[in-house]
Amino acid sequence: DPNQIDAQMPWDIQPNTVATVVVKNGTATSNAVAVTIPAAATPGISVYPSNRAVVVNADGTVNSASNAASAGDEVVAYFTGGGPVQSAGKLVTGAPAPNGLSPVTGNATVTLGTATAVVKYAGLTPQSIGLYQVNFLVPALAKGTYNLVITIGGAASNNPVMTVK
Repeated sequence: DPNQIDAQMPWDIQPNTVATVVVKNGTATSNAVAVTIPAAATPGISVYPSNRAVVVNADGTVNSASNAASAGDEVVAYFTGGGPVQSAGKLVTGAPAPNGLSPVTGNATVTLGTATAVVKYAGLTPQSIGLYQVNFLVPALAKGTYNLVITIGGAASNNPVMTVK
């Protein structure tokens, strides 16, 4: 995409260090940029137009203003930057995550509006590259659209919206 680059930080890079990032596109090479490697999670919820969180409803459909989740449903939100995990297998940079659950090591919470959700799982999405997911129960909220925030080890994500019916 001309406006965004998605890249995976190598699994073996040491936290609290500075890495140099250079982007190559065909024959063009960017200037080198210094990037500090965080020691813990820096979650960022995936979004689609109009700042909507990428959330899959219990029936497998994508959450939207016209396709809301119900209170009590288990839904899945996708994000990046979950930080260290208890891996279900060997982690290889650029390769899919192993099958099985690889939960984040930091304490994970989810809030929807001002309500705290019950987190069922927060960790790598099996067989995806650099993608995390959080499975949670939609709290008992009135019908409406609410900001979703994932916090891992004290670091809060962006706050896109999802809809409850």
